[in-house]
Order: sequence, then structure tokens, then C-alpha cells
Amino acid sequence: MADALDDAVLHRLYEAAAGLHPWADALAGLGAACNGLICQLLMVDRSTGRLVLCEQPTGVVVDGVLDYVREYNLIDPHKEYVANHPVGSVLHTADAFPRHTMEEHPFYRDFWNPYGVRSLVATKLAEDERHTAIGSVVRSFDQPPFSKADVELAGRYFSHMVVAFRIAAQLRRAHIVANVGMHLMETSGRPMFLLGEGAALIGRNSAAREYLAGGGLLVERGGCLAGRGAANDKALREAVDELWVMPAPSASPAIRGARRAAVRLHDRQDGQLALCTVWEMVPETSMGAFGSHRTLLLSVAHPLVGEPPDPVFVGALLDLTPAEARVVSLLCGGYEPAQIATLLRVSLTTIRSHTRAAFAKTDLHRQADLVHAVRRACAA
Repeated sequence: MADALDDAVLHRLYEAAAGLHPWADALAGLGAACNGLICQLLMVDRSTGRLVLCEQPTGVVVDGVLDYVREYNLIDPHKEYVANHPVGSVLHTADAFPRHTMEEHPFYRDFWNPYGVRSLVATKLAEDERHTAIGSVVRSFDQPPFSKADVELAGRYFSHMVVAFRIAAQLRRAHIVANVGMHLMETSGRPMFLLGEGAALIGRNSAAREYLAGGGLLVERGGCLAGRGAANDKALREAVDELWVMPAPSASPAIRGARRAAVRLHDRQDGQLALCTVWEMVPETSMGAFGSHRTLLLSVAHPLVGEPPDPVFVGALLDLTPAEARVVSLLCGGYEPAQIATLLRVSLTTIRSHTRAAFAKTDLHRQADLVHAVRRACAA
């Protein structure tokens, strides 16, 4: 990797910080200059934990980002490390967290490894009495580890981002009021709807607009999301109403975990099928990415013939963690446990542990029965 910094990359970074250029393009350039898989920019309100800015290059699959927002931010070991270091200091995870720690910690085992993340280089870009901004470059297992020279080069680029943030007073203006959740929804290819009480439509992404216009099994009716046909509407409304019921005061969001529901919509006449997952998005546990009030996030997974079932739907259907659901989905796709371990870069022991957990949660005892139950739920 060349030692000289790319002037075009720096120019785009400064323009993005000033609001004159999309962050997505600037981050794409920085990621390429550092030979990274993904370059990301986050801003967090430290007083509330709310995610007020989340940017990555256009085309990045946001399922991992949403998994982080919905669940894995709660066990991220990097947050405290970054919080205790000054602006401009560089974190290289391979140096700060020994490999044996990464293999044992559920954040790495269940989140990073399955998404193919080898390591990252990150820095605190800015911080004031309320907000912290963080920039990072991620490398996958398909790429070489960050060398010392790579880390130093990324740090030099980050130093320019620090200056750009200071000049633009980024922490005191633009994006603070932005709805990060809506941005994440828009970058997803899944139809996604943000709902309030009674399935009131608060927001939707472009894929959701196309889905409604295309005559799918979801329709807008009186400002609310509904199912096409009486049976589908009843299934959707029951799931939404059940999730919206306020839990007992003693059951705090952090204790009870994220609540979700799987909704299977089906039209026997035209054979159309929609597998929907509804998540309760609570500000305290989802970094406030979807606003300061409780909402529901509904996403639609279009069934793909010959492909493993959607793990998000499988997780909601069987009350599995994302890691467990990913394993079950691949088992349903015809993969053997050893193949799954290789694919997700975890041990065969971990795969077996996730499979046993799925058996316990479903009261099933054989892999064939588990696969059959999921395939039946996902088939038209």
C-alpha cells in the first residue's frame, strides 16, 4: 500500500464534512484507499445511547448494521475502549483484543465471524459534552490482516477526518435530528415499514413503496398497514397488537430483550407468499436509531426458490438469536454442520451448540424435524 495519501479522497472527506458531498461516496473512497471491505461513520449521543448518524458506502448490505442496532450493540466490547481514549487515537482490534478473546466473546463469535469481519481500525473523530463520532475501516477474512503500515496509513486519513469534523462543527449541526433508522431502511433492499400503535404507518422505504404499488399482500388502508384479505389482515393485526401491548413495569427492555413476531401472509388463489418479521424497536436498546419513542419495524423477506430461508424470519418464527437463526437457516438450505462452521468461520462446537439451543426452544429433537418445520412455514 502506497504511503502517499490520495488527494481526491481527502477532498471528498472535507466536502462531506461540510455537507457538500454525500458521505457514502467519501467513505467508499476512503475504504478503497485503505483496502478495506467497509468504511463506516457513526455518531452516538452518549447521554442516551442514541445513534444519530450512521453512514456507509452505497450498496453495503445493511442486515449486519440492523443486527447491530437491534441486538449486538448491547455487548459490543469496543464501545468502552473507544470511550476511554482521546480524539484521534487509533484502535486496531487485533492489537487491543487477543484472538482467543475474540473467539470466546459472543460479539465476535455470533456477529463478527458470521458476517466475515476479520478486524477493524477505528478512531474517535470528535467528541463534545454530548456526542461522540467514530470512523472505522473493516477488513474481511478474504483480505489480509492490517499490517502496522496499514494501521498507520488509516490513522493518517482519520487525522484529516478529525480536522474536517472540527471545521464543519459536525457535532453541533447537520444530521443530529436525522432519523438514522429511516436511512438504514432506505439502504435495504427489503420492503420495510415503520409502524406505530394500531399499525399506523410512520415511514417506509422505497422497496416498501414498490411492494405496495405492485399488489403485494400488504396494503395501506386509512394511514395504517393492513394485510390483503381477511385472514392476512387478522394475522398482521394480532402480531402488531401483541407487540404493542406495554410490558409490565418490572420488565425493562434491557432485561426482557427485543420482542419480535413472525407473520406469514399467504394468498391461496395466486400462490403469493410474504414472510414478515415485526420487531419492537425500543430507544433504550436500539440506540434510538428509530427515534425517541417505541416503534415497530416490519420487514418482508421475499421467498427465494432454492435458497436458505430468511434467517431474520426464522429467528422471529422460532424465537432464536441471530446466530442460532443463521445456523438453522443454512441447515434448511442443505448445508452440513461442518460446512456451516467453515462458512461462518466458527467452530463445529459452536454450530452444535446453536443447534441444541434451537432444539430446546422448539421442543424438537432431530435435525430433520427442525428443517421440516421451518421449510413448511416458509413454503407457499
